[in-house]
Amino acid sequence: MQYRKTFPSIVLCFVAVTTCFGQNPIPSPKKHVNTDPFVAIPKETVLGTVFLVRPAWDQSIAKTVESVREAIRKERDKGKIVCYISTPLSSRGGGHRPTNVEISKFVKRYVESKYGVNHFWALAPGVVENELPMIEGNRPGGGEYLYMWTQILAGEDGLGSDFDMVYFVGLTEMHAFFGIGDGAILEGISAYIDERSTTDQEFKEQVAQNPINRKNFLRYYGIRGSATFSTGALDEWNIFRLANRRREIGDQVTFFFDGRQVSPAASETAVRPGYEQRSK
Repeated sequence: MQYRKTFPSIVLCFVAVTTCFGQNPIPSPKKHVNTDPFVAIPKETVLGTVFLVRPAWDQSIAKTVESVREAIRKERDKGKIVCYISTPLSSRGGGHRPTNVEISKFVKRYVESKYGVNHFWALAPGVVENELPMIEGNRPGGGEYLYMWTQILAGEDGLGSDFDMVYFVGLTEMHAFFGIGDGAILEGISAYIDERSTTDQEFKEQVAQNPINRKNFLRYYGIRGSATFSTGALDEWNIFRLANRRREIGDQVTFFFDGRQVSPAASETAVRPGYEQRSK
């Protein structure tokens, strides 16, 4: 009996409340429009992937994408096979950016000489032509760079049609840069540290004379230095994998890692994203 008496009042109360909201709807909150060019916003690539990009670099990215595409077109018009070299550039994990840039150039020369410069051309990151500028004292970050590289590598059609091959750098190329053979790898890298510190004061202070940084440098280039430990290179692996999924078998970009062609299973396998934004 008690339940039957109170139930109608509950219903009336509910009706009254809903009627009230129906007559006077609560206004929707206004959407915030980002007007700060240095606040990153999600930006979708030609592949449908998303990176956080600060609008301040939009024009620089567009200009660089077009200039690099033009450089690629010139080489393709010469009938050359075109390769992209994916290699670590940042100091993440103990790396040294100036050294990494030198390694990028070294691998470009090595791969081009291996296949023949008359028929083969490699695009290597880290050169002046594909660097984004500082703006008002702010440096471009991984989001800006990987959005830019996605647009370059995937191309206007999202098929990666400008490229025939992608070469992911491994320890073999790293050790070759330091002039190391099969033995005493860490001793060879330690000798490089000592030699470079005689002409590079900044390197001497940051690496050679800092016990922690010296150990990290030895460990990184001794046992880790490869695309495997590069946030950007992981994204680049996924870029070419996605592009290849859209291309016909027999006309896909060839994957190389550490100097060898990778297996079909490996080239079809996604890796964890680096700077790419994904819903969890």
